[in-house]
Amino acid sequence: MKIKSYESDNIDFYYNKAPSNKIIEMAKYCLENINISNKYFEPVKMSSQRQVFKVNIGSENYYFKKYNYRNLEKRIKNIFRKSSAYRAFKISNELIEKRITVVKPILAAEYKHSPIKIDSVFITKDFGGINLQDFLAYKNYSQKEKKKIIIELAKLWAKLYKNNYINGDPNLPGVLLNFDDGLQLSFVDVDNFKQVIYLSEKRIIRNLAKFNAHSYSGLAKMDGKKLNHEDRKLFLHYILKLYKNRDFNNIDQNIKNETLNILKKWDKDNLFKRCN
Repeated sequence: MKIKSYESDNIDFYYNKAPSNKIIEMAKYCLENINISNKYFEPVKMSSQRQVFKVNIGSENYYFKKYNYRNLEKRIKNIFRKSSAYRAFKISNELIEKRITVVKPILAAEYKHSPIKIDSVFITKDFGGINLQDFLAYKNYSQKEKKKIIIELAKLWAKLYKNNYINGDPNLPGVLLNFDDGLQLSFVDVDNFKQVIYLSEKRIIRNLAKFNAHSYSGLAKMDGKKLNHEDRKLFLHYILKLYKNRDFNNIDQNIKNETLNILKKWDKDNLFKRCN
């Protein structure tokens, strides 16, 4: 992986393939303006420190994720590390090199107001499709189709563990499905992905339990279809089988117990009891 870069108007740009002038222009606009009112920027997800916009450029759609952290902890960390957009761009490229599917990274740009005040934007190409949580809750599918999706998700997740990556915020909306050319799955939003030297069994159990707990909580909010016990068991079984050919039965109960502990902390353990 070779990330290229150049600077323009106090903004550093990072990319693999030189983007179009229009993408550069839109990235500059995004970073130089506090309030984004350009008609091309369609708000998708907005918070005080991170905003996501859908932008149409030519015949393609892109997502612009702007980071404008202002809390003291983040600003101090900015002295010692690259911007959030650069880190997302870099880890997306690393995952692609490992053949782990993520939305296609196009560009990262960072605007340094000062050594501790940095705004940045990460641009990805639209993967299309629908996030996994919305699909499971609202779409029509057979048990056979659902089983195929669960197995493909397990394969994608196992690749993370095999390459010592872990998703610190595992949830169903973080996975996209696209059926345009057969079933395709992709991770989206890699802000909480990181690679570690060694993944212990305890850490994997904790991570799978967290994903399991988020799936209970997330689907409960949707007021649609849910995953049943056999669906969850199938996913966990394939993960462990593909990861290190582990005996599922020895770990199953540990994941269940940890899932329940997490849901109790969220005061949502009734969701676990209701489904099981």
